[in-house]
Amino acid sequence: PAPVPEPWLFEHLATELRTMVTSRLHKERLTGLYLVEKLLPLPVANDAFKADVVAPLVAGLLSMEVESNPNVRLKTARLMGDLLAFFTDEAAKTVLRPALTLALGDSDRDVRYFSRRALGLP
Repeated sequence: PAPVPEPWLFEHLATELRTMVTSRLHKERLTGLYLVEKLLPLPVANDAFKADVVAPLVAGLLSMEVESNPNVRLKTARLMGDLLAFFTDEAAKTVLRPALTLALGDSDRDVRYFSRRALGLP
């Protein structure tokens, strides 16, 4: 099995994640989202890291009307569904739900599908 990263690593990753997810290059945004996806299941990815860093970044990315890349919007919608499942903190969910609701009107049908699925809608 792979070694589990130390908790301090997440503190240092917060700045890098913000930089990647808000980059003007879509490949960097996708890479940042991929990294978030891989960090979520790790036991040391505590709720504070997820609630304070990850949820606002992902929600902000999905709700950005300027995001022209459908692959980034799709990856974000899928990741937000995973985030909702990880959070027990209602405050974090209040960041995610409005962004997913906004994504229900996205021009890409896959983004709409994963947004509906994350919200538990038919």
